[in-house]
Amino acid sequence: MFNVEVLNSRNAYSMRPRMAQHYVLANEGLTISPLLKLCVAIASDLPEVAERHFAEAFFQYFVAIKAYDNTWGTVIPESFRADVATLRDRFSRKKPKRRTDGED
Repeated sequence: MFNVEVLNSRNAYSMRPRMAQHYVLANEGLTISPLLKLCVAIASDLPEVAERHFAEAFFQYFVAIKAYDNTWGTVIPESFRADVATLRDRFSRKKPKRRTDGED
């Protein structure tokens, strides 16, 4: 959870942009979508923040891949698209039918 006391204990106006981005993207109280937080975190080279939002961003993107690709275009990092494609392929594979006793 976002810690307001930590932010207030530091001079927010003199905070470096990278630290400010980290605080904003890590703030669970903001109504910025997980996918947007992940995209900005990846573009800002904040892997720990991107990882924090990966699962929610995955599901947000997964339910409307074509719509996001058409509207957001290159905002969505190729690395994230590749991760989603890998997981989609892994989930969509049919599992082999299990044999039960008595089957040949």
